[in-house]
Amino acid sequence: MALINKNIQYLFIIIFLSIIFIFASNSIFYLKNIVDLRNSWQGLVLFSSGAFIGMLLLPILTIKLIFKDKLENFGWKLPENLKEAAFLIFISITILMPIIYFFSGLKSFQNYYLIKEISPTFLLLTFFLSLFYYIAEEFLFRGFLFFGLLHKIGYHSFWITSLLFSFFHLTKPMPEILFAFLTSFLFCYLSLKTKSFIPAVIVHYFISLSLNILMFINQI
Repeated sequence: MALINKNIQYLFIIIFLSIIFIFASNSIFYLKNIVDLRNSWQGLVLFSSGAFIGMLLLPILTIKLIFKDKLENFGWKLPENLKEAAFLIFISITILMPIIYFFSGLKSFQNYYLIKEISPTFLLLTFFLSLFYYIAEEFLFRGFLFFGLLHKIGYHSFWITSLLFSFFHLTKPMPEILFAFLTSFLFCYLSLKTKSFIPAVIVHYFISLSLNILMFINQI
């Protein structure tokens, strides 16, 4: 009974901290209109900085200083089997790309994501900072949250992580909220099979860039 109560206590701590980290990473949105932020390289840097602090730095400090645990236990390592990881990444992208192609043609996605004026500086920063952003986001959800819960409550960590991940997308187009919930199961499975959050980063980064590229092509 004491062990069960301890696990439940740990569950609430992980979830509470994850929600705090989510709000911390998005606190920049309270300072300026989100559309203005998305259309400038300065806003892109601020957005990525918020992700670094809220979704990467704070979880790492929590693991090291409060939980006193190893980052490796939260997926901070290369996949154990690189060939298997590469295969799973390829299969995941193959499954998701038709949906991404469909989303790229929706007006709701184009209005939210499509940047009308793209400068070389903005394009270059988007390419690199987006990768940095998804490392931070996936570490919070697949590393800190999923692996943190997996060790205590097993497979319930799948739906709890996915629920919070969809909550994180509430300001985005409605189809993406459901897509985020379902895709989170896939990202969690990738992390579980490879013992690393890195494959989820690669897939998330690839489909995100693909969505933006496809939307841009549709506008030509």
